Amino acid sequence: MRLPLPCLACCKPVSTESGRIATTFVFVELEGEHRFRVTCPQGHNSVVGLRQPRFKILFESGALAILDGYYREAVATVASSLERFHEYWIRATFLHKKDQEKEFDSTWRLVAAQTERQYGAFLLLYLRETGRTPPYLAEKLVKFRNDVVHKGAFPSRSDATDYAEQVLKLIALMNRELQALAPDGVAALKTQQEMEIAKEDAIAAAIVTIVGRATDMSPKHAVFKDELQFLDERRQGKGVAEVSVV
Repeated sequence: MRLPLPCLACCKPVSTESGRIATTFVFVELEGEHRFRVTCPQGHNSVVGLRQPRFKILFESGALAILDGYYREAVATVASSLERFHEYWIRATFLHKKDQEKEFDSTWRLVAAQTERQYGAFLLLYLRETGRTPPYLAEKLVKFRNDVVHKGAFPSRSDATDYAEQVLKLIALMNRELQALAPDGVAALKTQQEMEIAKEDAIAAAIVTIVGRATDMSPKHAVFKDELQFLDERRQGKGVAEVSVV
């Protein structure tokens, strides 16, 4: 997987209060769970560990696949992003309740290899926590995803883009809701990830992502085609983008 990431040596401060800095981006490859080695045109070298949870990076990768014309790969990766978001939602909800933290990992192992069981757990936990049925993809989109992933169907760019847009709407809506529902759990997951990055001897940083932007816009829906254009500009190193290293 490759992503447009910042050269930290080229960064310039924008706001000391937010810790956000502006930079042009370099297209680099993933070396591990979070680790990217960045070498910019000026010859600067840095190792960056992204603080974003996996579902955000997967969605970014799926969007890049659409830009590159790999539509089957895009659909499969975006579908994985939604699955990993369900896991993230479950983990954050349980970690928010400190007394259940120790038992979670041992229980999760029983469903870790079975996404259908994970989804069932998510549906019932969401109902218990919110009193509502969670938003979900239309049956035709589920069939579309299954045909692509399991039957070798070849989607068009339009089909892949429509699927990604609907998944983005779901994730952004529920992710924004989760920040208020389980803030301590979200913070705990962030701390866990920062500890993993520290073990890899990398600089912890966060980039602007499509899911992050869409979450901030919620309940207004982000326009996915506009987000694709923004991502395309970043991967080409055009303009200025932002990264947080605090």
